[in-house]
Parts: sequence; C-alpha cells; structure tokens
Amino acid sequence: MQLKIEQFGKIKKAEIDLEGLTVITGQNDTGKSTVGKILFWLINELNNYKDTSEKFIVSQFENSISTTLPYLARKDYPLPKDLKDYISNTNSNSITASILENKPLNPQNADIRSLAKQLISFIEEKNLTADDVLKDDYEFIKIFINADIKQQLLLALLLNSPKIFKRNLNNSVNTKSSASIKLSIKDIEILSISIKEDMPSIENFNQEKINLLWKNVDFIESPLMIDTNSLKKIWEEKFLNRMFNIDEENFEISKELIPTAADIAIDKKSKSINYKIGKDAKKLHMFNTASGAKSFIILSILEKLGNFKTDSITVFDEPENHLHPEWQIRYAELLIEFIKKGANIVLTSHSPYLIQGLIHYAKNKKLPEEKFRLLLAEKENEENWSVLKDVTKTPNKIFQLLDEPLVKVFES
Repeated sequence: MQLKIEQFGKIKKAEIDLEGLTVITGQNDTGKSTVGKILFWLINELNNYKDTSEKFIVSQFENSISTTLPYLARKDYPLPKDLKDYISNTNSNSITASILENKPLNPQNADIRSLAKQLISFIEEKNLTADDVLKDDYEFIKIFINADIKQQLLLALLLNSPKIFKRNLNNSVNTKSSASIKLSIKDIEILSISIKEDMPSIENFNQEKINLLWKNVDFIESPLMIDTNSLKKIWEEKFLNRMFNIDEENFEISKELIPTAADIAIDKKSKSINYKIGKDAKKLHMFNTASGAKSFIILSILEKLGNFKTDSITVFDEPENHLHPEWQIRYAELLIEFIKKGANIVLTSHSPYLIQGLIHYAKNKKLPEEKFRLLLAEKENEENWSVLKDVTKTPNKIFQLLDEPLVKVFES
C-alpha cells in the first residue's frame, strides 16, 4: 500500500510504501507524526464511513423532522398517516436516544427513509419549499435521502478530523495552497482527496476496491493510555473492551514479550490488568506498574487482539519514551518478529538505540528488504516545509542527525 502526501501539515512531499515496517525520524516539527495521523484518519473512515455518516445523518434528520412535522400539523395540513403516526411515536422510538446509548439503530431506520421521501413529496406538493421555517430542514432532508457514497465518506472524514488534527486540517506553511493525499494499492488508487482552507473534497474514490484495505488501524501514542484519565477512555473502548470479549476466562500476558519478572494478567471479572512480583506477592493494579513495562504490556495486548496480522496496521508514535536503552533494543527485536509474521507498522522515533536495534534485527532475522524502510524528515533550506526521504540504504544520515546535539556539547 502506498501513501502520497503533498503540502499537508509541514510535509511538502512524501511518497511512502507501507507494507511491513516504516520508520520515520527527523527533527521536531517536521511532520513525522502527521503520516500516522493521516493513516489513522483515512483507514478508519474508509472502513467505517457508512456507519459513521448514517448515525450522524439519522440523528440530525430526527431533529429536523421532529420540528418540521409538528409545524405542518399546527398549520392543519392533512398529513399522510405515516407522518401522523411518527409524531405520536417519536418519544418512544427515538433513534437519537439509541445512538447516545450506543445501541443498534432503531429497526425503523428503513421506514425513516420512506418517511423522509413522503415528507419531501408533501412539502413540494403543497409548494412549501420556500417557507422560512421549513426550507433549511427541507434541504437537509433531501441530502439525507440522496447522499451518495462520496458524500457519506466526506461527512465521516469531516466528523472525525477535528479530534485527530485539532481543527487544523490543512498545510501550515502556506494556507493559500491546496493539500492533497492519495492512498493506493499496487498502482490502483483507492482514495484521492484535496484540502483547501481546512475543507476536504474527494477527487476519486474507488469504493469497489475497499476490500483490499487493512481492516483495522490503531494509533499508540503513549503507554500511559492504560491509566491516564485523559486517554483511559480511548484505551478502554478501543482495546480493553475487545479483550474482555475474548473467549478465554482470564489470560496471562506472555512473559516472552515482557522483560520483567512480574506475573501480569487480565482479570475479566474486575475488568482490570493486574500484576504481582512473585508467587506470594500482593496483586497490584496496573497503575502501579512502571511505564516501561506498560509499553510491553500494550504490545502483548495488541498481539492478542490480532493487530499484528496482515489485515491490520498499527502506528507507534515515539515508543522509546519511558524505555531504558536495553529495553528499547528488546522492543525493536519484538517489532521485527511481528513484521516477519505479517504485521504492518509505522513508527516515529528520535532514538538511535531503537533505530539501530531495528536495523540490526531486520538484517539478523533476514527480513525481506521490501518489508523495511527508513525515512528521514528534513526541513528545506529556504522554506518551512519538510520532505520525507528514503534513507534505508544510507542510515548514517539518521545517526549523524541524532548524534549532532551531543557532538556540539562535547565541542563547546
């Protein structure tokens, strides 16, 4: 799979193959994390856009129709029976309530579309399209009825972009120019979007080839997501709840994956991760575990959930944080083992230990060349843009960059 980025965030240009392991390094503020965020955004929405857009449109439609129908009834228009019935049943059959409670959409959903068509026909027959009270809802209900797949995908992209890009869905160097993103598989373009002034538009969408995409994408920003309040909800919803649905009653975290003597296990009954140092030691909550150990626990959980299979991709943003150099090397070895089994991983890093470990184990474990690449994000001399360059065959460029600050200290 290939990702092509032009003038998005700080990235002026990047063409990236994504099969296997992609390691991105460079100075701060050069767009390294942007690549993973774009992937997380696009793959998620391409796999879920129908559900995302449908839930939003149906909830908005119900808001529209709940004001439109009573207004028409008060005007003494002879409403069709289905529309009258909806007015009397709205409170007991609220689709919006189902959405808020995270329940499946009301089975009336199919009838809602029929109801919407009846309402549009009724408004048009009565020449009410210009009515100041009705016209906005009338236009929205038409969108609800007629939304095609491109409009559904665009809506999903718009709905979820603010929390990923913090409402800055554009390039940050020259805001008057357009950004573009393309996702392809073996020269078959799956999606092409352009973005100007934070507003995306879909240039091409090959809906028939969506089945070629990865079925899952996850973004691992910090091991503290296990117990930090601001991240815990994401952790529980995205990972832990999936763990509790696994058939096994309880299961232990593989000791092969964790460089510590502790016994760590998922307790489905209490919905918690617990650990203890020795056989007779007290069982402790994950909150008390070292942050470095959490990093390996997350790896073990991701493996258990199937993230390291060929139909998934996982993004790690600077996973060396909280890890001693010795554990960074072990982490690198595990990642290469996952890649050999079919995993797809994008990783950003500032650590010479982790990157050198990845290079060493990729060679030592005979990882195919096409499954491993090193990218260096470099700022251009005259502008504030950065360009991602493939330095897989010249890794010394990376280590020169990472060693430079220390060299300057010794020279001063």
